[in-house]
Amino acid sequence: MTKDVLRDVFEVWPIGLVRFRNDVCTSLEGFDGTCYTSYQCDNLSGIGSGSCALNNIGTCCTISGQFSPRSGQENQKENNKILRDSHLSIYRVNKLSATLIFYCAFFLVQRSCGESSSLNNTYFFNSGYPSAVAGGTQCTFTIIPCNTNICQIQLDFLSFTLAQPDGNGYCVTDSFVVTGSASNVPVLCGENTGQHIYLMVNNGTNIQITISTSSTVVMGRSWSIKITQIACDCPTLAPIGCLQYYTDASGTVTSFNYGTDINGALVTWLNGTTRPGSRQLANENYGVCVNMIPGYCGIQWSQGSDDTSFTVSNNTALVAVTPGLPGVGLVGENCTTDFVVIPNPYYANGTAVLGDRFCGNQFPTVVTYSKPFVLTVITNGDELDDVANRGFSLDYTQLPCSSNLAALTFVG
Repeated sequence: MTKDVLRDVFEVWPIGLVRFRNDVCTSLEGFDGTCYTSYQCDNLSGIGSGSCALNNIGTCCTISGQFSPRSGQENQKENNKILRDSHLSIYRVNKLSATLIFYCAFFLVQRSCGESSSLNNTYFFNSGYPSAVAGGTQCTFTIIPCNTNICQIQLDFLSFTLAQPDGNGYCVTDSFVVTGSASNVPVLCGENTGQHIYLMVNNGTNIQITISTSSTVVMGRSWSIKITQIACDCPTLAPIGCLQYYTDASGTVTSFNYGTDINGALVTWLNGTTRPGSRQLANENYGVCVNMIPGYCGIQWSQGSDDTSFTVSNNTALVAVTPGLPGVGLVGENCTTDFVVIPNPYYANGTAVLGDRFCGNQFPTVVTYSKPFVLTVITNGDELDDVANRGFSLDYTQLPCSSNLAALTFVG
């Protein structure tokens, strides 16, 4: 805002100026965005929804379609200011009545197939969302780092429903593919609502998401993906090598496309017989990290309550009708195809586990004090000798440094 403009404002309005940061807040629809003035929101073709900033002088602003800044030299500085990171918005306040004259805005940026965005807190939907779409299309979306200080992109799958993989775990019907990132991102499909991934930015290169669907399977597909750009100096950065990153003291980690239902696809064994296929996706190799909270020294991993909460290898076709937890858990050198890795694990009684790999149809409760807290997921390229694996759902709990387990003398 120029000095001439400020002088004109004070001559017309007996006002003062109120400044506030463009922080993240929540719209009435539950989406995230950024607080701006109503004028800035209008410049971005936004729609106000809810309030933000001190004394509710702001409103949450949603944006549909592409950003179309106002033309004209007098608006150029304002357009540039709108797209600048971490700035303050200025509000005029009537001194006589203390009535708020202008309002701030909170931005939700909505994009769909064939579009792109360099704005933070962008939401990438399928066409017509929340309605589902049929197969037979390819949808691309381009993430443009908003500045040179962006190191990571976080994708939160608020909704993610595609066709299931084939019997061997390959996404041959539908697929979610990331290109341009420095991270090793597996091809995804199936049901991944509630999952998230972190992408490393490769020297400012754009990142492209491609969702391909086939008309050979008749079903409704839908997705809603929140895209957050994370600065290199931000404390919420995920550690290098972590595709997923959890920050709570306790929580649940599930494999991609985990579910209790059997995949309808079949897998053919070498002897020619067919068996129910896998929900577990093929050719995965990624890290799941948990942020170590100050005052906590260890982490406990345990199997979830579902009968199928750890079925990563062997025959689990009849698990759903078998009372209790299925099969036998395998560790160490017995795990060579599909497994998870937990470094330096101990059983709850303090006895060391003979190996750091876990597979089979059951998972023992284990504790580790190795830092950082990380779980590595490995799957191979086929389901030979495996039947109807679903993947895993594991609960974790961080352990205080003063816990009894920390005081145990571990025995090998």
